[in-house]
Amino acid sequence: MYQSDVDENGYNANKKELNLSHRNLRELDTAIIAAHGECIEYLDISHNRVSRLEWLYQMPNLRCLIMDDNRLRENHFEKLKKVSLPKITTLTLNKNELSDLDSTAEMLKQIFPNLEYLSLHGNPMCPDDLCLQPFSEFVPYEYAHYR
Repeated sequence: MYQSDVDENGYNANKKELNLSHRNLRELDTAIIAAHGECIEYLDISHNRVSRLEWLYQMPNLRCLIMDDNRLRENHFEKLKKVSLPKITTLTLNKNELSDLDSTAEMLKQIFPNLEYLSLHGNPMCPDDLCLQPFSEFVPYEYAHYR
């Protein structure tokens, strides 16, 4: 990717990608959402402290959402349960604070009904010491439950 393809906000119009990772954000800038929300297909907000997620409804074409390391918990997704986001097919929530696999999976299924890829590694429900390799002798029950 050429630097000239990316604007000062981290938006690449050619790829319809917005990268806001590692910016110590607590919220997404409404000006960025207003300017690019309709176009964005890929969004990376990893390694921030984002907790309000209602802005997702202003990104109707979003397909891939990366929200690793934001300290997100199940209650952060509660307000999203009213309307689904059917275009999102890839969601990563690694290294957050999600603690209950069953309730989280049910809630995410309701919000993101067409997910093809979901990753939850490093959350309390899927601890870092879980090897996650098919031939692991380490914790086969936890691997099977997570899978």
